[in-house]
Amino acid sequence: MEDLISACVLALLLCCFVAFSIASYRHFDPASRSFGNVLIRYLSLGATIGLCGLFVLRWPVPFWWAAGAGGVSLLSLALFSASLRAVPAGVLHVAFTGDSPGHLITQGIYGRIRNPLYTSYLVYWCAWVLAIAAHPTAIVTLAVFLLLYARAIAQEESVLRGRFREDYRAYVASTGRFLPRLIRRTG
Repeated sequence: MEDLISACVLALLLCCFVAFSIASYRHFDPASRSFGNVLIRYLSLGATIGLCGLFVLRWPVPFWWAAGAGGVSLLSLALFSASLRAVPAGVLHVAFTGDSPGHLITQGIYGRIRNPLYTSYLVYWCAWVLAIAAHPTAIVTLAVFLLLYARAIAQEESVLRGRFREDYRAYVASTGRFLPRLIRRTG
């Protein structure tokens, strides 16, 4: 039974990665490419391959770790899917390009979380932490991507603050960066 659960978890994690990869070509502005984006793309591929190797070496994953990883993988896919449904294809810009978006996206999940795509990616890396029972390599991988995404978000927010001024300030006051804001700021 542990073999079957481990195989399902690995399949779910790989489905997440494939979904992210396909969407990066279909849903984001295809002209938006940069060194930072290519870096994240190749780091993601290398980290996923490396973590797959660790996963296989630790096979089968203990039931509770695998169950947690499976649930967290499904959460990642759900967040990712909700994020893509909220915006038309080709509207989103890619991290580290300096591209200026044409409008502020506040509908769908973006009405609760400013960065649901980054959240879904971080949840994916958290699923890997669970999948290989908190192996230090997975924890370091999560930390590296958290830092990269935080840097990308800082750059994106700078552009949005400059372009949408008061609208963006109001949006920030009512939404959380990675999670829904429980208490909304006023004024």
